[in-house]
Amino acid sequence: MCIIAVVPAGKTISEEELNNCWDSNGDGGGFAYAQNGVVKIRKGFMTKEEFMRSLKSLMAKHGASTPFVIHFRIRTHGLTDKERTHPFRLPDGSALAHNGVLRGADMYDATKSDTQLFIEKYGTLLTKEILEREKLVIGKAIGYNKFAIIHPDASLTIVNESIGQWHEGRWFSNGSYRGYYSMYGNLAK
Repeated sequence: MCIIAVVPAGKTISEEELNNCWDSNGDGGGFAYAQNGVVKIRKGFMTKEEFMRSLKSLMAKHGASTPFVIHFRIRTHGLTDKERTHPFRLPDGSALAHNGVLRGADMYDATKSDTQLFIEKYGTLLTKEILEREKLVIGKAIGYNKFAIIHPDASLTIVNESIGQWHEGRWFSNGSYRGYYSMYGNLAK
């Protein structure tokens, strides 16, 4: 069911945590960070080596001044390819990473992911201003799903933050950063 890691500015994520996340969610990865009022998205990584090399390089360069939203995908809907990796650009220039399965008849397409469909339908409602006012309502509407959004000003919004977990100053959408994590939530490590 994917995992999101939110790493605030000045924090790091360990090699072991990155490996655990990828090994449990190896259908591609991506990340986003803010620089000079613009959210930069790097995604479409289909190998762990390529992903790790890029993430480590950009975190070393920019991690002291911006948070990173990191996503590791396990396919539930749509194709397993570069285009379906997260984060996705929102209409306001922010970037969204999703953990969960968005349900509903209008959330299924043979090629697009549920996240892509959700953003196509509701992305204009996910601005920083609306999220500040309606984060709890949006959280209830998406159920057990979680969103991590980085805005152009380098601020973060985590929808359904309380059903994820904070660990050493970083937020994870589930426990797969600790080791193999099955779809039933049992840690094998």
